[in-house]
Amino acid sequence: MAEMVRVNIGGKEPRYLPATDNKKQVMYIDVVENRRRYDQDQQQWVDLDPVWYEASFRGNDADLIRDKFERGDSIIIFGDKEKRVREAADGQTYPSTHFYVDSFGIDPRLSTFTLDRSRRQNRAQEATQSVAQEATQLASPTAPDSEVDPAFDAEASAEFALRVKQVLEAGHITPETADAAMQAWEVVLKGGPDRTFPTPVSDALKRGGATLSALVYVTSVAEQYAGDGERLSWAETETWVDKKARSEARATVASRLHDVVSKRYVDGAVADQVIAVWDDPSVSASGLGQATGNALRAGGANEAVVAYVSSVADEYAGSGHAKSWNEAAAAAGPAQPVDTNWALVNEARRDVAASASVTPGI
Repeated sequence: MAEMVRVNIGGKEPRYLPATDNKKQVMYIDVVENRRRYDQDQQQWVDLDPVWYEASFRGNDADLIRDKFERGDSIIIFGDKEKRVREAADGQTYPSTHFYVDSFGIDPRLSTFTLDRSRRQNRAQEATQSVAQEATQLASPTAPDSEVDPAFDAEASAEFALRVKQVLEAGHITPETADAAMQAWEVVLKGGPDRTFPTPVSDALKRGGATLSALVYVTSVAEQYAGDGERLSWAETETWVDKKARSEARATVASRLHDVVSKRYVDGAVADQVIAVWDDPSVSASGLGQATGNALRAGGANEAVVAYVSSVADEYAGSGHAKSWNEAAAAAGPAQPVDTNWALVNEARRDVAASASVTPGI
């Protein structure tokens, strides 16, 4: 899955391969990702181990890197990573990671640039440019408080603006929500050491109807900045959101199982088997509906119960909606109790009630 990383160009000799009849030109350079996090115990920012990549740029990007950039320059790269094992001249092997760069940009923290506003076509494009401009402004705090690290203000602000721009362009938020999030970030920054991250930013995104993925992806920058969590990549965000969605769907399944067990449509052992299916990480989202249905049928449940419970899995996987009991019963017919003795009791009660209703004087 494609990732976006902020890196600095390393000092290793670059390799440039000119274009041929059937291949574009390629530029190979080494880049390093320098990471830091806020240590709550030490009450300060600490360095993490740097991560090195061999990055490859193709086509016009290769020429830009060769002609316009040099060792130490900070850039933002977007593409796919690949783990490799390389062999050194002495025969020793060592692991490495190659980064296939699809596109790259200049780190707004360290660059001065002018936005071309002459070709705005719609509100979304205008908001994207506005976010980029605010990133430059936020990267140069004018009057930082003595207890605030300006360098990390700048780094966090640039990353925050970049992520707001990404989710805006991907359609996860509206231009108005992007503006509100940037304004919330700037207001909190001006609060000095008494800052309350990430609540104002989170509130701005929620009010604007941001998707959960966008909300988590953007606010993880604020959480790391406040020392309350780690900055998540988009892949990590999707994993977190999927786990949350599965947990919520599991809770709905448990509630529905409680309903059908209390009505004696299935027994508790069958419900336990269904929950075990949901707790099995090897069962994918797309396979949960079928696995849930199989567990219920194996326990003697009829199709109304199967539809009622397994449709929750269909909704979680995005292939349907969670049916109400009436919808499930209408599609498959009413469920019959598994316990035949209980069925006889119910039938006797109905007979008594019916006879009472036609007996004179009762």
